[in-house]
Amino acid sequence: MHVRSVAEKVGTPADLLGDFRNAMRRLAASVTLVTAFDSEQKPHGIVVTSMTSLTFEPPTILTCINQSASAWPVLAQADCFGASILHSSQRAAAQPFVDRALHSRRFGDDLWDLQGAAPLLSNAQVTLLCRRGEAMLHGSHHILLGEVVSATIREDIDPLVYLDGRFGSVIV
Repeated sequence: MHVRSVAEKVGTPADLLGDFRNAMRRLAASVTLVTAFDSEQKPHGIVVTSMTSLTFEPPTILTCINQSASAWPVLAQADCFGASILHSSQRAAAQPFVDRALHSRRFGDDLWDLQGAAPLLSNAQVTLLCRRGEAMLHGSHHILLGEVVSATIREDIDPLVYLDGRFGSVIV
């Protein structure tokens, strides 16, 4: 019987990166649009699948945003940000945030409430308005905390999920 060394089990850093990326593609996650206004009240946003509750007292979420994301400088400076957790019927609302050819359409329709402290998608599965909390850098991503100041919840539960590079829905 041959017992592999730790180095043989782990492999090269390139192997680990590929394996880790493939492993995370198998983790189903809700699709959330994280949004904020810049200093001129222009809306900015990004699609994230790495958002979770952190604490209930005080109600706080945690989201992770790549440091190279175009929305990061705005989110880092904004007093508030929005988190719109998408309903399965809102796949089209996510597309302008993931397809560069559609970026000009991000906030171009009447699906957005642009009158509050942060842009929020109307009729989302859930919308959270958050006071920006602490942010810290870890590797390629900023970890951003948001203290929830208001929440709107849609009655029918059918979130949009992302799994293995595709949008879908969950049947429970």
